Amino acid sequence: MNSQHGEDLHLKIDFSSAKFPHTTKSALYLEKFFTWFHSLSRTNKLAVVGAAVLLGFVILQTVFKFMAFLSSLALWAVLVYLGYKFFTSKIAGVRGRTSKKGLINKL
Repeated sequence: MNSQHGEDLHLKIDFSSAKFPHTTKSALYLEKFFTWFHSLSRTNKLAVVGAAVLLGFVILQTVFKFMAFLSSLALWAVLVYLGYKFFTSKIAGVRGRTSKKGLINKL
């Protein structure tokens, strides 16, 4: 029974490491990349990893700058809206007082 269990485990391991013919394009590109990467020398691997890290930081910095731009744009929009509401309420208040005085003068 113990050997049976060992054979089942061996079959499971062999089955899990099998390659299936229906792989996606991204999986094929990833496999080609890793094959190419493993064929590089140690110095070239370090250069590729360094370039990938640098590119990652550049992309991350761009995302953070875009988020900062959006937050400052939202802040400006709120300030402009509040200024608009403040000035229109003052103008409406002046017009309202004028029209009430005009109404009182007509009576």
